[in-house]
Amino acid sequence: TAVLLAQGHPDALAAPRETALTSFASEHGLTYVGPGYTADLDADVIPEREPVLIAGLGLAFIDWMVLLAESRGGVFERGEDGTLTYTPSGREPLLYAGSRRGVPYHSKISYSIADARPPLPRFFTADLVPGDGPLDFRNDIWPLASKELAGAHYHELFASHPDRTVGTWEEFDAEFASLAWGSSRLQELVENAVPKPEDRIDLERLNRPLGGERYDGLAEVQSRINEYISADVARRSDPYFSTDAAVFSALLSTYMTVGELLRRGRIPAESVAKDVEGWLHSFFSFIASGPPPERLEQLIALNEAGIVQFLGPDSVFSTEIDPATGAGIFVARSASHTDIVAANTLVEARLPVASISASGDSLLRTLHGRGEAVELRATVDSSAKLAVDGTSRILDQDNTAHPRRFAAGPWVAGHNWSAAFPRPRTNAGFFRHNDALAAEILGAARL
Repeated sequence: TAVLLAQGHPDALAAPRETALTSFASEHGLTYVGPGYTADLDADVIPEREPVLIAGLGLAFIDWMVLLAESRGGVFERGEDGTLTYTPSGREPLLYAGSRRGVPYHSKISYSIADARPPLPRFFTADLVPGDGPLDFRNDIWPLASKELAGAHYHELFASHPDRTVGTWEEFDAEFASLAWGSSRLQELVENAVPKPEDRIDLERLNRPLGGERYDGLAEVQSRINEYISADVARRSDPYFSTDAAVFSALLSTYMTVGELLRRGRIPAESVAKDVEGWLHSFFSFIASGPPPERLEQLIALNEAGIVQFLGPDSVFSTEIDPATGAGIFVARSASHTDIVAANTLVEARLPVASISASGDSLLRTLHGRGEAVELRATVDSSAKLAVDGTSRILDQDNTAHPRRFAAGPWVAGHNWSAAFPRPRTNAGFFRHNDALAAEILGAARL
C-alpha cells in the first residue's frame, strides 16, 4: 500500500508569540484574534465603536474589512460621478491597519493581460543559470529574474508606447540583452532610451512604494496612502500603463523557472523557505495577487468615512503595561512618524505560519514526533516545509526515504514545482510533476 499526504495548507497550533499575546489579553481583559482563515474566525468578538489594531494589509485584511464594515450594516453607494462613499451603521469598530509596506496589495489589472505579453522566458531560464550546484538567491537568481522583469517592461513600452521611447526596440534590445543587471552601462542605456523616469522600472520602489518616506503624523499618513490607493486603482485599469501587465506575465514566468530550479535541486532548503516561500512569494502576492479594484475603492471610502485609518509603513504591534496601574494595552507604531495608537483589541490579519512539528494535523505531528518526518525552516519565524526526496518520498530524521510514503502540496520542500497559476493546456511543470508523482505511487503500490 502506498500513502500520499496531500493536506493542502495544514493548520498550525499557536506559535509562542501568539500564545504569549493570548495570555496577555486574558490577563488584562483585552481581545486578541490570532492568525487564521478569516471565514473560520468569530468577528463578533470585535467590539463596536472602539479602536482596533489590525496587523496586515493583504487579502486577509480585505476579508476583515468586509466583515467589520459592510457586514455590520454599513452601506456603500456610488454617486453620479462614479465616486464610492460609505455610510456607517454605527456598529463598526475604528480600524487602525498597518504592515511592513504600509499599503494594500496592488489592485488586479482589469484590461487584457494577454495583449501585453512579451516573449517569455528570455533572460531567466534554468539552463541559463550557470553551474549545477547550489545557488544563492540574491546573487545568482534574483539578478537574472530582475532582468526578465525589466526586459518584459521595456519590450511592452517600445511595442505599445513608442512615443515614450527613443530609438527602436531592436537597437535597445541588442545592447540590453548583453548587459549584466545592475551595471552602470545598463542604467545609462535605459536613461537614454526612456526619457521619463516614471516610464522606467524600479523594482525596489515597486516592492516598497513608501520606502523611506516620513510624515508629520497619522493625518498626513491618511492623505498619502489614500492618494496612493486611488492612483493604483486608476493605473491598473488604464492600458497606458500596460507595462504592468507585461511585468505580471514575467512574474509568472519567473515562478516557473524557480520551480524548475527547485526540481533540479539547485535551491537549498533554507533558501526555499526564506527566499522563495518568504520574500519572493510576498513580492509576487503584492504585485500580482491583489484584490479586485472594487475592494480597494471600498477601502478608500472606509478611510474617508473614518472607519479605517492607516498606520503607515514599517508598522510594529506590541504590548505595554502602565507602571502606575498595571493595566495592559496593545500599541502600534510606525517608523514613518511618531504617533502611537493604543487599543484593547488586536487582530492579526494573516494566515498561520505553517508547521510540521506543531501542525494542527495530528498525523503530521505524530510522524514528526517519531522521527519519521522532518521539517525545514529558514528561521524560527518562517514557514516549515516537510522534507521529501526527489521522488516526493517522505524523509525521516536519518535522511532515509520511506518507500511507500509520499507527500505533495505547498507545504512540501524537495521535488517541487511552484503551484502558482498553472494554466490549463500549458503542460506546466506543476502538472508534469504531479504526473510523475502518480507514476511513482502506482509503482510503489505494486511492491
